[in-house]
Amino acid sequence: MEKTLVKGLRVLEAIATRKEPCGVSELAVELDLTKSNVYRLLQTLTATDYVNYNADSGTYRPSVKLLELGLIVGSHIDVRKVAQPILAQIVARTEENTSIGILEGHDVLFIDRVDSTHRLRAVVRNGERLPAHTSSCGKVLLAYAGDRVIADMRDHLTRATDRTITDFDAFRAQLAEIRAQGYYFSRGEWHSDISSVSVPIHGRNGQVDTALMVSGPTIRITDDTLPSLLEALKWGAAEISSLLP
Repeated sequence: MEKTLVKGLRVLEAIATRKEPCGVSELAVELDLTKSNVYRLLQTLTATDYVNYNADSGTYRPSVKLLELGLIVGSHIDVRKVAQPILAQIVARTEENTSIGILEGHDVLFIDRVDSTHRLRAVVRNGERLPAHTSSCGKVLLAYAGDRVIADMRDHLTRATDRTITDFDAFRAQLAEIRAQGYYFSRGEWHSDISSVSVPIHGRNGQVDTALMVSGPTIRITDDTLPSLLEALKWGAAEISSLLP
C-alpha cells in the first residue's frame, strides 16, 4: 500500500469532515503526523484543487472539486437505482443485452446490465472496461464530453479490428456526427463479431454522464434491426432521465 497516498487521503478526509477551516498544526495533532508531513500533503492537495488555502488565516478547507466528484458519483448511483426494470424491458423488446456505461479516463466502464436469453450473445459484465473509442457506448459519451477530453484521446486510438478508427481527425469528425444524430451504431469495432447501438442519457441539467447500449452478435445487430433497437433505446433513455432526481 502506498503510504503517502494513504496519508494524503487521511488529510483530505479530515478537512472534508470538519465544519470549519483548519491549520497545519491542528491536522498534525489530530492525525498524529508531523507538521512538515502534513504541510507537504496539503501543498499537493492544494495544487490539485482538492483543497483551498486561505493565506490570511493560514487555514485550509475542502474545494468544490469534492462536491463535483460527489455529485458525479451520486448520479451514477441514482442511475443504477432506477435503471434495472427499464433495462429489463429493453431486453424484452430487443432480445439483446442492454448495458449502462460511464466514461472513466480513456475507457468506458459498464456499471449495470441485463442479459438477453439468447445462447449466442455479447455479454458485457458490470465493472468491465473497454477502450472508449472501440465501443458505441464510449463514443456516445465522448461525443458529449468536453474538447479537452476528446483531445486527450489522440494518443490512445489503438486498433482492435480493421473497423477501428485510429486517425484522430476522422475520429473527432465522427464524434461531431454522433452528437448531431443522437446515437451511434458500432459495427465490429471492438470485436468483429460484436456490434452495438448506444444513446445518451441526459441528466436533469442536460449533462451526459451515462449512456445506454444494446449489444449482440453482428449477425443480429444490423441495419434492418437498427430502427427497432433505436426506438427501444430512446424510450429507455427518456424513462431513466425522467426518473433521475
